[in-house]
Amino acid sequence: MEVRGLTEAQARNLTNSLGADGTWPDVDLAVTEQANWSPRTLLDRIAQLAKAHATPGHALAGDAGTASKSSLALDAWISKQRPGRNLM
Repeated sequence: MEVRGLTEAQARNLTNSLGADGTWPDVDLAVTEQANWSPRTLLDRIAQLAKAHATPGHALAGDAGTASKSSLALDAWISKQRPGRNLM
């Protein structure tokens, strides 16, 4: 089953490519410019993985590893935010 364009292979690729620090190597969380804002990519990926985890019938539905990786990425996002800034 696919979750809004996210196949099982793509979801597994996202979980496998996530670094131990909760970030993907192609996403720069230090970017502050609004145009082509790469941290948005991280947030989109977290949402896709969470949907895959919560969608009955998806290969990663209920998968503890997917939940753990999603949480790790969200923790990385939150830890990189500067006080007083909107998270999105």
